[in-house]
Amino acid sequence: EPREIELVGGIRGELGGAGVADLEEAAAAIPEQLAAGYTTICFKPSQFIDDPRELGGLCRRLVRLTAG
Repeated sequence: EPREIELVGGIRGELGGAGVADLEEAAAAIPEQLAAGYTTICFKPSQFIDDPRELGGLCRRLVRLTAG
């Protein structure tokens, strides 16, 4: 049954001279994926943070950005 297949999307950070990618820019791709039926969005945290201690804050920011 195709409706039972999980659609997994993702975001990619564009690495520039700043060292880490812009989360807001990358997250702009999420609404379109959700509208298309994707239920899981994957990302690589190290594209957006340099310090592992920032992971919790990064995830909270991404949830806020996605919630609108």
